[in-house]
Amino acid sequence: MIDVQDLSVYDLISQNIPAQEQVVSKKVQNDTFLVAVQNVKKPTVVAPDTTKISPVVNYMIQELRTGTPQKQTENIYLINKALNSNAAVQFLDENITNALFDVVNKDTSKLKKPTSKQIKLRKKIEKGENISSEQVKTALTLSDSETAERNKVYALATIAKIQNLLYKEITKRTGLKPKFYDMPAAAKLVEEYKNNADKNIQKASLEAIYIMYKPEFRNDILPIFEQAVTSQNQEISLLAQDVLHVIKTK
Repeated sequence: MIDVQDLSVYDLISQNIPAQEQVVSKKVQNDTFLVAVQNVKKPTVVAPDTTKISPVVNYMIQELRTGTPQKQTENIYLINKALNSNAAVQFLDENITNALFDVVNKDTSKLKKPTSKQIKLRKKIEKGENISSEQVKTALTLSDSETAERNKVYALATIAKIQNLLYKEITKRTGLKPKFYDMPAAAKLVEEYKNNADKNIQKASLEAIYIMYKPEFRNDILPIFEQAVTSQNQEISLLAQDVLHVIKTK
């Protein structure tokens, strides 16, 4: 399993290495790590090099872990924006992915929920009743609890996007094509789908897995959605049916 997202390590493999077992040593934070390459098939990295991660990225990691729901939203947005920029490689560090999983698993039960006034106004909107623009604004303002729950869904999608970028970088730099479960976040996404008690998180995890889909992942991903079709939750079952239709017709 590729358990690190330090792409500078993979650059070593792209050099002219014969198809024989070789060991490359490098000094990282006063410790020596080994990259073993056997038949140039698959890199195995023991420890990452995170010394080049920007302080801004480290700040964002802290905000994801301890910031308010609104700060989490802001930083998830900034990460997604950065993934389309030249700074994208900075966000392949495993600490970013772990911080996003922290957002997903954060206890939001004690956060402020919608007020009774907001709930009443929302019901009026659902019924098509006329209310003022100010009342609409009040009704649609998300509470801390709602913002945090939305962040969980966004965080899962962001994790999948990071994995996709990581896959592209590994393939580009090494010519290797990792399998689905070689990707650092794959097993955790499957675990969230299978074990999270929140059905919304289960569904969002399945969506994240589908975001990661590639033909070479088919044999690993197909069974997940075949099982999901049998879910008693209608939204999950319908999602799985739609995904299976797309996968099987490609």
